[in-house]
Amino acid sequence: MGFKLVERIFASLVKNDMRKKIKVNFYLFCLYALLAFPLFYFVYKYGSPYLGMIDFFDYYKLYETMDYRTADSPLNMRLVSSFFVYCMSKTGLVYNTLCQIDGAPFSKVIYFNAVFFNYICVVVTAIFIFHLVRQQKQSLMFAFLAGLVFLLGFGTIFFDIMPLADAMSVLLFALILLFYFRKSYFILVPLALLIIQREYLLLATGLVFLLDFIKFREKYFLHVLICCFVFFVVHVVLRKLIFETARYSHHTNPEFILKSFTALNFPILPFVRQTLMTMNVFLLYVSIIAFKYLKGLNFNRFEFLKIMLLLLQLVILTFLLALGNNAGRYFYMLIPLVIVQMINEIKVFELEKNDA
Repeated sequence: MGFKLVERIFASLVKNDMRKKIKVNFYLFCLYALLAFPLFYFVYKYGSPYLGMIDFFDYYKLYETMDYRTADSPLNMRLVSSFFVYCMSKTGLVYNTLCQIDGAPFSKVIYFNAVFFNYICVVVTAIFIFHLVRQQKQSLMFAFLAGLVFLLGFGTIFFDIMPLADAMSVLLFALILLFYFRKSYFILVPLALLIIQREYLLLATGLVFLLDFIKFREKYFLHVLICCFVFFVVHVVLRKLIFETARYSHHTNPEFILKSFTALNFPILPFVRQTLMTMNVFLLYVSIIAFKYLKGLNFNRFEFLKIMLLLLQLVILTFLLALGNNAGRYFYMLIPLVIVQMINEIKVFELEKNDA
């Protein structure tokens, strides 16, 4: 009898705790959705795939029919986000208002749902970032600020809400971090989804796992590192055997990569200018680190090194694979990690204020 009473009390507490979490996430969703709505409205009404969004026309083929054979690889492997847009478009959901794309030779319904789906992904990612910061034992104010910083980031409006595949990729990366910080093996689910969503993030997360294993020597880091490597190999095999098309086949061509490595032929200044312009949140993080260094304050050198190595990894990939000026766009997929570390670095200022 006593055991059953304790069990009922525990079940009640868990239930109440779950209700509280649902309520908090609902409030966060409403608040972030309201704050992000102007971004969504601006992109839908004034955005155009003819200006810097040429990949949209490959994604559009997936949004319309989910036939990967009609699009170029690796764009035809962004299947997770494309499937959701495909399903949403089948409902006929659309907001009829004058838009920049009116008269364009593609469906306004599909364009709307692509933008709307990415808007939802952005809102959910802001919530994930909120919880990531709370996991670091930061205050509610700092956690909410972290989600707001994401909404204000350059890449959120120009990359994530645009009708491409970036928003879902950032969301998956934020989810990976949530499981990773908890050392949960549920991380394997979003990692596996990266096979058919964004292969670059397998390389980025692999580097994070490797660095943490070298420093901490914990089996969990080794296990997820091995899984990450296996998933990347699966992606390459699938691409070569099923999805490969001629347009970007040089990405998996060892001869091209070796040639890029030995013969530098890349527009350096435009690359630097375009990359820096898209990295306002990263530059803010670096500025905080620089300020603390000049003031003789401690900062997390290992996490700073990790983020800088992630940037170096991306720069090398950009040169080797001839990705053009997309480094800033790709690096923005890692913005949840940058924001978490930035909030951790400004914690010292809150402590100083409290001590005063």
